[in-house]
Amino acid sequence: AGLLTALAVFAALLVIAQPAYWDNMSTITKGAENSTADHRLYMWSAAWRMFLDNFLWGVGPGSSLYAIVGYEPPGGFYGTPQGAKALHSVPFTLLSELAIPGIIIFGLLLYRHIQSILEISAQNHGRGRTSLTPLAGKHEAQAETVLVRNLALGFGGGLVGFLVGGAFVSMLYYPQFWIFTGLMVALHQVWRQ
Repeated sequence: AGLLTALAVFAALLVIAQPAYWDNMSTITKGAENSTADHRLYMWSAAWRMFLDNFLWGVGPGSSLYAIVGYEPPGGFYGTPQGAKALHSVPFTLLSELAIPGIIIFGLLLYRHIQSILEISAQNHGRGRTSLTPLAGKHEAQAETVLVRNLALGFGGGLVGFLVGGAFVSMLYYPQFWIFTGLMVALHQVWRQ
């Protein structure tokens, strides 16, 4: 059913999309003047230079938007300076703005998030667990076990979606990662108790 829905949406897109949409989509590929790919590579190379110059502390949270002016040629990108424009990448935003301390903290958060998901999933897989609510029957305990495991896997799926999208969008300070992490910490604490 999901595959048929995806095919139907794709077919509708082919029929409904205006020529302007396809012109805009063609800028994704590298090589076209002012292409999205060229712009991202331009911004990422500037972010890398920011990191190399400020590898210990970075340029500061939210400051790459303004610091980029010092890391681009006088003409900017195809004649347009890129000050106050996003870097279009969580990793490059993290590198340039928060540098080594930010990489360590973000990496530890990711590691702990994934470790919690794997721990809950492994403990729930193949053996039962006592109920999280007192006086629950066997069926309620099994339902809670399935619920907790599915919640952990769902938070993991949300994390994967964030990381994939974050490769090409500046989402480091968006709330999704922090909400998923907070919910995962709470779920893990409930699970351990």
